[in-house]
Amino acid sequence: MEQHNSDEPIKSDALEANLSQTRVDEVPIPAEQQWFLSLSERYLGIHERTAEFLRELRHPMSNRRVVVETLLKISISDFWAIKEHPEHRRAVGVVLDIYADLLREALPDELAHQLVAIYLDFLWHNHDVLSEHSELMLKYIDILNDYMAANELAFIG
Repeated sequence: MEQHNSDEPIKSDALEANLSQTRVDEVPIPAEQQWFLSLSERYLGIHERTAEFLRELRHPMSNRRVVVETLLKISISDFWAIKEHPEHRRAVGVVLDIYADLLREALPDELAHQLVAIYLDFLWHNHDVLSEHSELMLKYIDILNDYMAANELAFIG
């Protein structure tokens, strides 16, 4: 059997075909999410994390575990930067839409449990903004009710 020199790149047609299928140069981000991203421009770390989150969220071969784990940071840890913006109500609506979209997906059980926990934690950390705007609180509850009706087991455990 011929040994491969580790300094030389491995040539594989299958690998190249796979990489070309998963390579996406430009991931389209909806206008409302682009607007949301613009809110964090003053905070370099938060802005970079949010940009990477939105690219991963919208990528056709997205790693949903990374999306859910980063959503925790974006919507809870980093959210203070968004809450101070004059249009924070609109920003909360964007985040709720992202949660709603993810909660509708058929995620593995462990990831679904984690997403539900983060969603509930989002209320805990942002109840001030949600309760300040009744339509946001109603939207939050509607998303939760819709998800609970379809996925009761995600709330157990």
